[in-house]
Amino acid sequence: MNFSAPPPTLTASVDGELLSRMVRADQLVMVRRSVLAAIPINIVLSFTATLVALNSGRAFEGLCWLMLSLAVNGVRSYVCRWPFAPSRGVLLDSSVATSPKGRPVEWHLRLSAALAGVSGLVWALIPLLCSGYSSPQAVFYLTVVCGICAGSVTYGTAFAFVPISFITPALLSVAGCLVYSGGFDNVSLAAMVLLYLGALVRSALHSERAFREGSRLRNEATAMTEQLRQVHALSLEATQQLSFRASHDSLTGLLNREGFTEAATLHIVASRGQQHCLLLLDLDGFKAVNDAFGHKVGDRVLQDVAGWLQRELTDLRAVLSRWGGDEFAVLYSLQGARQAPAAIAQALIRSISFATAHYGGHLGVSIGISVSGDADIADMISFADEALYEAKRTGRNRYQFFDAPLNLRLGTRRDVERDLLNAIEARAIGVWYQPIMGCDGKHIHSLEALMRWHHPRHGHIAPEEVIFAAANTGVAEPLLRHLVDEVCRAMRQLEAAGSVLANVPIAINVS
Repeated sequence: MNFSAPPPTLTASVDGELLSRMVRADQLVMVRRSVLAAIPINIVLSFTATLVALNSGRAFEGLCWLMLSLAVNGVRSYVCRWPFAPSRGVLLDSSVATSPKGRPVEWHLRLSAALAGVSGLVWALIPLLCSGYSSPQAVFYLTVVCGICAGSVTYGTAFAFVPISFITPALLSVAGCLVYSGGFDNVSLAAMVLLYLGALVRSALHSERAFREGSRLRNEATAMTEQLRQVHALSLEATQQLSFRASHDSLTGLLNREGFTEAATLHIVASRGQQHCLLLLDLDGFKAVNDAFGHKVGDRVLQDVAGWLQRELTDLRAVLSRWGGDEFAVLYSLQGARQAPAAIAQALIRSISFATAHYGGHLGVSIGISVSGDADIADMISFADEALYEAKRTGRNRYQFFDAPLNLRLGTRRDVERDLLNAIEARAIGVWYQPIMGCDGKHIHSLEALMRWHHPRHGHIAPEEVIFAAANTGVAEPLLRHLVDEVCRAMRQLEAAGSVLANVPIAINVS
């Protein structure tokens, strides 16, 4: 797991160049939709204009004009389906077909405007059907041309150059023909057409600005939302990684102490009413591996042991942990004879050597076993630890159940650890002196100070048990100070009494 780089923070705005490309892509998408929606109307009006031309005796001109109009509309419809290559980071509608080999968006926009201009030139040829707007059908054609120009502006709100390219040649043709016809009425009408053209151009530019602003806001919000989603996903992933790191051992991937305690507690609660078995394993000979091959090899051995445990105990659905150092903990529920703790422990002891034999040495494993149906995980760990200590004390590479004698010894140890500090403060721990005779066997060479403690409940406590309890409870130094003080008191008393032992050295073992 890599925690070296923090997750990126949400930026205040989207990159301007990227946002511009996103707006351009939206424009192209909308232009294509508007063209595809307007072409059927264009075709209907083309057929209508041709029918009027046929009715007025201009069949050849009308049919030629219709073929030209249909050809241009066909090309425009086909081009609208060409793929285009969106810029990196541009979000597109899912209905738009894109291809990495397509041309850029700007190229497609220019092509759309050019084809719109070609279509406008076709409609600029309408004067051929009505003698330059001087025939009786001129009013119809003027109405159709002005109407289709207004419709193109209405549909072409995304990119102003498309409707402008269409309406400009068509309306200039109308104005030119009217001026050419002469007369006050025609010239005035031509002026109105030019005014109409200016209004449509202004409307198209205003619509494009509004569309671009709306697209910019929408894409900016979309991009910010995507950034927020990504940051949230990264934060969630980082939280999960930190949670995993807090509850798992970084070397083996197994649960650590905290993670095991939590998972084991949940396992016991979930399978309440069943017997549970806790195995506490300690590798025998692991120190020799570290000394002989180095700590890197030792780490690989621990990883192999973790993998070996996972393979061997797959069927148990056990909770596994690296308890610390070269100790591992296993908790599972007893559900059948094949899951008997003794059988599991024997199988592990037999197979441990094969898991690590390729390092040139064979490891053993000592196992402490605690079985309970109602004890909490802390007690079970304490029981298994006591059994493990007994297994290692009596020979290693074996297993030991936590039984009644061990329970008694554990209770004694707990009482000793609990009462030790009070005993030191109350000077209840005394010192006996054993004489060490000289070579002649007649004279005392020195005295050896021996610690003695008579516990009010358990009687005499062996010195090694007192020392072990002092180490576990952090009172080894107060105990040593107490013993040295007792010896010094004894030496002063011997000197004051004028005893023959006043000058005899007294030896005290320092743990």
